[in-house]
Amino acid sequence: MRQRRFTGASDAPISYYHCISRIVNRDKIFGELEKEKFTKMIHSYATFCGVQILTFCVMDNHFHILVAVPRRPDQLPTLDEFLLRLAGIASAGRVEEMRALLEPMEEAGRAAILESYWDRMWNISVFMKELKQRFSQWYNLRNDRKGYLWEERFRSALLDPEGNTLSTVAAYIDLNPVRAGIAEDPKDYR
Repeated sequence: MRQRRFTGASDAPISYYHCISRIVNRDKIFGELEKEKFTKMIHSYATFCGVQILTFCVMDNHFHILVAVPRRPDQLPTLDEFLLRLAGIASAGRVEEMRALLEPMEEAGRAAILESYWDRMWNISVFMKELKQRFSQWYNLRNDRKGYLWEERFRSALLDPEGNTLSTVAAYIDLNPVRAGIAEDPKDYR
C-alpha cells in the first residue's frame, strides 16, 4: 500500500522538497534534446503551479529537483494572472478559449472553474505528476512508444530550511554529474 507523502505544515509560508524520479528499467533516455525539453517543462510547470525551482539536475536516466513550494495564498490570482500562468503550459489557442469562456461569466461561475485550477497550484504532488505525465506523453509520441516511462512515483524528502540543509542538498544535486564521472566541475554540466 502507498505511504502518504510528507508535506509541509499547512501554516508554513514555504515548504522545501528534494524530489527524485528514475526512468523505468533505468534506461538512459535523456539525450540532449530530451534534457532540453524536460528543462523547459520544469520551468513551465513551476510557473503554472507557483513553485520555485532552487536547483535541478537531469541525468541520463533520472532527475533531481530542489523546489520551494509557497503556501497557497488566501487571495487567489486574478483571471489575467491565471491566463498568464496557463500560457506557460497551454497553446495560445487554448488560452484564448479559456479567456472567451471565463470573461463573460458571472463571478460565481468563473470562480468555480478557476478553483479547479487553483487546486493544482502550490502543490508538490501535482507539480511532479503533471511534469512527469506531460514529458511521458511527449517522449512516447516522439518515439512511437507506449507504456510507463517512469520507474515509480517520484520520491521526495521534506527539508528543514534551518541550518545548512538546503545548501547541502543543493550541492548534492549539483555534484551529481561529478560523482557520475560525466563532468569534472558542476559548471561544466549544463
